[in-house]
Amino acid sequence: MYKNFFSGLIFGIAMCLSVFANAQKIAVVNIQAAILESEYGQSELQKLENRPDYAALVVESQSLIADVQALDNEAQANSSNWSRERLAEYNRQRQFIAEDLQVNNQRIQSEREAAVRQINQTMNQRALTALQELIDEEEVTLLLQESAVYHATEEHNLTPELSVKLNSQ
Repeated sequence: MYKNFFSGLIFGIAMCLSVFANAQKIAVVNIQAAILESEYGQSELQKLENRPDYAALVVESQSLIADVQALDNEAQANSSNWSRERLAEYNRQRQFIAEDLQVNNQRIQSEREAAVRQINQTMNQRALTALQELIDEEEVTLLLQESAVYHATEEHNLTPELSVKLNSQ
């Protein structure tokens, strides 16, 4: 008898929670992604990639990667016949190139982060205004930052709609 009572009680609570959850509009958003996916964000990132100094850094990184691969291929093919001195020279060369590549990649990352910061600063207020409009239009009762959510379906994600709204402002 108690088993049936508790089963019924649990079922009733589950039904109430289900009805409550269905009455709520829950959504997630990634404001930064929406800004970067907007036409303005894409345009500014393209400007960065087209800058001669930035493009030179990217080409230099690609060249350094090719140099490391060539050294590694040579070592793989011939290292069994190398003397200790030749092996030490290979290790030094590879280390110098790897260090140059790391510094170069840090410069690229720094340039990109600076561009992203500038884009976000320029678009932040517009994004917040557009997001509030979306919240009102979609009648969202709970909005979460996308990165704080373990799983959300596409129908709960407002990021694409926010990006579109930013393009129309």
